[in-house]
Amino acid sequence: MSACLADEGQGPCLDGIDRMEEKLMHIERLQRELDEKRAALLDRIDSLKADLEVV
Repeated sequence: MSACLADEGQGPCLDGIDRMEEKLMHIERLQRELDEKRAALLDRIDSLKADLEVV
């Protein structure tokens, strides 16, 4: 895929744009999953901190 991204040489590969769009969708899915995990972790931390304040 790196050859499809290079500015030098022959230019884009035939399926380069499709492959890049697929990769972008994959990255966006991973980012959403990480954002969800981050939010859950932050909520858990807040909950634990709140429990410690009560004690």
